[in-house]
Amino acid sequence: MDWKAYYAGELRTPDARKRMTSWLKRARREGPPGGVPSKTVLSFPHTTLDAAGPLQAVVAEAICRCGCRRVITLGVLHTSALPAASVAADPARPGSERERAFAELAGGFLGAADGLVTPFGTLPPASAAPAPSAFLRSDDDVLRNEFSLDTFHAVLRWSATLQQSEPPHVLPVYIGLTRHPVSGSYAVADVLGAWLRKQWDDETAIVATGDLVHYGAVYGSPALSVAPPELETWSLERLKEVLRLGLEQRDDEAAYEIAWQELRSDQREMLPVLARMLDGGARADILAYELTDYADILRVPPPCRVASALVAYTRDAEDIGASGVRQGFRDEENRNRGHMNAARQSSPKKTVGILGGMGPAATIEFFRRLVAATPAAIDQAHLHILIDNNPHVPDRSAAIFGQGEDPGPALADMARRLESCGADFLTLPCNTGHAFHRAIRDAVSIPFIDMIEETVRTLHVTRVGLLSTTGTIHTGLYASACERHGVSLVVPNASDQELVMDIIRRIKAGGSGTSVREHAARVVASLEAQGAEAVIAGCTEISLIPGDNMPLPWIDALDCLVEASVRRALNASSDIESEDTQ
Repeated sequence: MDWKAYYAGELRTPDARKRMTSWLKRARREGPPGGVPSKTVLSFPHTTLDAAGPLQAVVAEAICRCGCRRVITLGVLHTSALPAASVAADPARPGSERERAFAELAGGFLGAADGLVTPFGTLPPASAAPAPSAFLRSDDDVLRNEFSLDTFHAVLRWSATLQQSEPPHVLPVYIGLTRHPVSGSYAVADVLGAWLRKQWDDETAIVATGDLVHYGAVYGSPALSVAPPELETWSLERLKEVLRLGLEQRDDEAAYEIAWQELRSDQREMLPVLARMLDGGARADILAYELTDYADILRVPPPCRVASALVAYTRDAEDIGASGVRQGFRDEENRNRGHMNAARQSSPKKTVGILGGMGPAATIEFFRRLVAATPAAIDQAHLHILIDNNPHVPDRSAAIFGQGEDPGPALADMARRLESCGADFLTLPCNTGHAFHRAIRDAVSIPFIDMIEETVRTLHVTRVGLLSTTGTIHTGLYASACERHGVSLVVPNASDQELVMDIIRRIKAGGSGTSVREHAARVVASLEAQGAEAVIAGCTEISLIPGDNMPLPWIDALDCLVEASVRRALNASSDIESEDTQ
């Protein structure tokens, strides 16, 4: 079924404008049914025009009343026709294949950047579209046949025409996959929810779409002993349970299980994003609900029903009134950094921000060790960790020797993104990258853990060897830290240092095994001959080499960073802001 063409055809019918005008006037006259709480995201269906149009008109009129100049419309990404979705969902496939397929469809997909053309005129684009990232990007191929927001954009544009007002600027974001098919993680939802919170200011409304129930053999619904007359009551009660679990209980997995297995909700990937955007105390009020019959449209035997529902997703239970949506919808992120940091202090655990990708394998290892080092018997006791895995940061060593682009601006951008997403402090599992720590510190107001300082302060020797990049040695970062702590630093000779660089290059390329370890041990033995009493694994690729059975005690800088991060995240004392020592 070509739903994009079907809904476009509905909008072209001779009386479409007349019906839409009637719905908009009624919505303006009567307001949202039952009143809508403040701090709210209104969610509308994208079913047939007659079923969805009146509810979409309520949302369009609410936007016009609040005077918002920018609207972020959250669409669902219908993935059933996209091959990667079936691969990601297939438990018989290898995990690596499922992860690659998930990466193709994970996150938010940005709609037209040059305005949205509707049958009733164009909606101008939002003036400040976000920079593309791993979880927020443009992909015309993925969105080519997407239809979930088409009718609403037309209703919104026609509403502005009727009111003889300038239409709002619209930024459509289609929510793709957010639940990792292998690990069950909702890290993508964490990132998107935090980003949306930052966008939600006095001038911005956020609305969403979703058909929250699909029932019938054509949708693969399970065989349930529910008679058609009872279907609406049963589905409504199960929907309420999904919303309670997903918003009030924050039990993502239980909510997802019911939403997918029983209700076939196309908002199942979006609900975790909404829960994080609303950020605590969230609830949902179902303002209107009915099941629309699709049997004739699809030419299948009944029952074949799709829910047409208007839902108010609300941050808390206050300010409920009969006057409709409050002016400005919600002002969640107009606080300055000081207020943000003050709020963070009340959290029992702090959120770890990782500037990753330098290299990716080292970032994965750092994350693995963080999880392993956290004292937790259940999932909820683990740390909240945000990772910006950016392998495109310019080469740090090349920049140090004046032969490449300065990575400072890229690192600063990553730091700002992590802070805006809720990180309480920053880490950089790349020793050489610490040469550009000043760019990171100057970009944010949250602390930055200095891995080099944390490593050197653990030493209980007078002479220590160093395995690191030539760039790290050239910066003198370890030499300065050792000098402050009364330790002499021993570095490899020229030929041994070239061997160290070869080891690092091989590990970055995926190499490992006996030869890599043997070459590292040869350099360590040479450092021992120079009087070193221990050796620092001062490159996060070197940290991937097992340190047992080395000729000298192995001080792993990555382990030191892990220990400092866990200590800081659990609110134990941690002297991490040692800017004056750099």
